[in-house]
Amino acid sequence: MFIQKRGSLSEKSEIYSNINGFMRFSGIVLGKNRSFRTAWGGGLPVINRNNRLIGLFIDIGIIMIIAVVILVRLFSAPKSVTAKSMSVPIRYTLELPRKNPDFKDKIKIGANVEEFDLEVAIGIISNFKVEPYLEDTPDFDNQIIRRVPVEGLETIYIEIETQAQVTDYSTLIGTCEVLVGKKISIITKDFAAVGYVVGIDRYP
Repeated sequence: MFIQKRGSLSEKSEIYSNINGFMRFSGIVLGKNRSFRTAWGGGLPVINRNNRLIGLFIDIGIIMIIAVVILVRLFSAPKSVTAKSMSVPIRYTLELPRKNPDFKDKIKIGANVEEFDLEVAIGIISNFKVEPYLEDTPDFDNQIIRRVPVEGLETIYIEIETQAQVTDYSTLIGTCEVLVGKKISIITKDFAAVGYVVGIDRYP
């Protein structure tokens, strides 16, 4: 950017006044010798004898570099909080509610399990247990809610073992994320069912 070399004194005064206003607006103090003091105490010339802006552009460049460095530091996650993934053996438990009594006969220890929707292997059945299926029923005499078994229905808890990629924030079996409370559709060669993850443990 150049300021015209020729011109009346009033035009030059107006130009200098505009520059002074800009510098004051930017928080930079412009002295009589048309130089400004930087944050580190040095002075850079703003206008030379050819009326060319010099120091202003230099310092703007320095400020931009500092701003970029600060932004990079702010948005770069420190190594201490970066999630580190590692492959570990896990055992997770699926709750299968409201099953008929004969359903448990289809469960085989050692059977391979797949996630039905994603079509990925998610482990091997290592154990299971059967409990009565319970429902909340109001007890009007005592004014409480009781959990009572429902005749002809059972809740089955299936334990599945596998390797998973575990971080502080997630547990992944291939592309299937496992977390407590999540609904998962499973399938084996003997049955298909929908269950809910109720527990995740590392073993042994």
